[in-house]
Amino acid sequence: MKQGQFEKYVNLIRKSAHFYANKWSIDYEEVEAQGFLIYCQCIKDYDITQSKFSTHLSWELKRLNDYCKTYLRQQGKFIEDYFKTDDPELSPIDIIPAKNENVSLPEILEYAVKYLSSEAYKLLDWILGRTWEQKGRLKPSITLAMNTFNYSREQAMSLWNEVGDFYHNNLHFNF
Repeated sequence: MKQGQFEKYVNLIRKSAHFYANKWSIDYEEVEAQGFLIYCQCIKDYDITQSKFSTHLSWELKRLNDYCKTYLRQQGKFIEDYFKTDDPELSPIDIIPAKNENVSLPEILEYAVKYLSSEAYKLLDWILGRTWEQKGRLKPSITLAMNTFNYSREQAMSLWNEVGDFYHNNLHFNF
């Protein structure tokens, strides 16, 4: 790659930084600076025989997502939301003890059965039970769920989103 090509790629870096800063509600300049560091690393690692530099850079800029998650964890942002609930009937005691990272799968499923539809619960059980691995997959997918449960694409997407909302709003810890 020729020296002095930074101007050619600065908009790609800024666009990615803007996307992830908005997605994770992080200061744009923080994410942009990390994007520039990724650009510098790409210059060192780039192999002209593998791809165009713009493709390589675009792929590597996806690491900004992981950077943002790590940044928020270090700032304690996820911990603040552990015991929040919009349901006035529930007290923080009724919420899964998310600070306890030793929560078992049965405890999660016991909690989920109260809040998910029966089909979404079945999907969550399938995901957390890791039965999808029997098909040699590295991760579950909507298409695999469609095939496993004979769902239409719309039904699978709706259930997947229901499970995702439940997970993101209630389970803020790593399994």
